[in-house]
Amino acid sequence: MKPAYLGEGKYIFISYAHKDKIKISPFVECLQEKYNVWYDEGIHYGKEWEEEILEKLDGASIFLYLVTKSSLESQNCKDEIAYAKDNNINFINIIVDEIEIPKTFMFRFGRFQMCKLYEFSDVVSAINDLENKCFWFKDCTKKSFKKVSDNKINNTDNKSNKNNTNNELKIEYKANYKNIMYDRNDNKIYFGDYPQTKDGKKTPIEWDILEEKDGKALIISHYILDKKQFDAKKNTNYENSEIRHWLNNEFIDIAFGSNEKSIICITNVDNSGKSTGTNNTKFDCGNNTNDIIFLLSGKEAKTYFTSDDLRKAKSTDYAISQGLKVSNEGNSDWWLRSTRPIKGWHMARRVNEGDCSVYNLSSCNAFSGVRPCMWIYL
Repeated sequence: MKPAYLGEGKYIFISYAHKDKIKISPFVECLQEKYNVWYDEGIHYGKEWEEEILEKLDGASIFLYLVTKSSLESQNCKDEIAYAKDNNINFINIIVDEIEIPKTFMFRFGRFQMCKLYEFSDVVSAINDLENKCFWFKDCTKKSFKKVSDNKINNTDNKSNKNNTNNELKIEYKANYKNIMYDRNDNKIYFGDYPQTKDGKKTPIEWDILEEKDGKALIISHYILDKKQFDAKKNTNYENSEIRHWLNNEFIDIAFGSNEKSIICITNVDNSGKSTGTNNTKFDCGNNTNDIIFLLSGKEAKTYFTSDDLRKAKSTDYAISQGLKVSNEGNSDWWLRSTRPIKGWHMARRVNEGDCSVYNLSSCNAFSGVRPCMWIYL
């Protein structure tokens, strides 16, 4: 998320559980595009935490409580919502997940404005609905904000798209940010930007569509985008791995703007033993996770790529410049999220650059390629 607002204008106070940062980032960042937003990552060092929180609560024009299982259990959130209620701050409940809300909470806070985020197809639609129902929002609008027109915005910076006769790639967004131009014949989507040239220049990312259903698409980067360790400390648990943290923090912030993030789905990722694609299901990869960006599992790599040849992938010049090894055929290894602890070893699965089997194992602290995956709204 972008840094918290620290100016003199009116702002929105966000109350949330830190465990949910990945989950709530698209919503908060979309708000930050138009409004002044403060959340507790913006506290200055050297100040008492309680003092800063109270100061920001007293100055807030709107109090948004992001309701999740974690935030309902958070004592800090409980203190913040009680203070906001008792001091008559404009209070809105944002129900992030479809969960059972305790009766005691509904008794005390159910009378306030409520938005069920999970009922909307994207966060932009949810925010538009809030704006229509709550006139308070206009007071917190950024002075620099300019309304997006209904005209399409074209990005023609890429020179590598062979399908365009003028050698330019056009990515088009409508005002609701839900529509992306992609070539159905090639089953490709061009979405986001990431360093891909040898000198680190950002260019549009090419994605392969693996599956499409219910107005959404599962996509994987066509090229291997970077070179990373699964986990430097040899952690075989994908849930707590460094590569998962990198995908959902550094990578997503580099590759996508707030409007682009708003059409990326939050996916419940299966990390069970069965997801590894092996007969021995005792080797699980941690608890299931709610991720924005993730890696394919061993089972998914076999399902979506039905042959070893289809799993072969080439690296970008940038990934190669970071030291990623390339085979004689020009292919590179790429990580899967499936792991397998072996006595005395800490191993994770990857697609090998040679035979491209999903059963290759490598030490978790080794370096391999990364092909991010995600579900997006079309």
